[in-house]
Amino acid sequence: NIHEDNNSFFTNNKLGKEEIIRGHESFCKIFESSNKFSCGLLRAFVSEKQKKFNSPPVYIKAGFVVTKKKIKKAVPRMRIKRLLREAYRLEKTSIKISAVTSSREIIFSLSDRGYDKFINGALDVTALRNDMRDLLNKIFKRST
Repeated sequence: NIHEDNNSFFTNNKLGKEEIIRGHESFCKIFESSNKFSCGLLRAFVSEKQKKFNSPPVYIKAGFVVTKKKIKKAVPRMRIKRLLREAYRLEKTSIKISAVTSSREIIFSLSDRGYDKFINGALDVTALRNDMRDLLNKIFKRST
């Protein structure tokens, strides 16, 4: 039963509410105790988490951040968040189930190059998807 729920995470293209990180405190904790990964246009802050007894069977939670210092206006910031969310939603199925050994919380953001590309109007979902796939492979790379 639990195994079926976990399997649906890796095959379901939908991004459910239980898969999203919410709350300022949650983001702060992740930023404080995280490993940083970057790939192309993206940057990720990854925190491994101990699974709680009553928590839902989702092993990976994601959050999306755009800095106010780089993008001043709210509408473009939300546009970037939507692009990041869409890229993650489409590429999360590329994560190999066997590579997920513990629960993780991941915050995605653009790298400096990504912000430059957005400001120049050259940021699109295709480029983000490719970098998202590479970044997820980097994060969930099995250490042997």
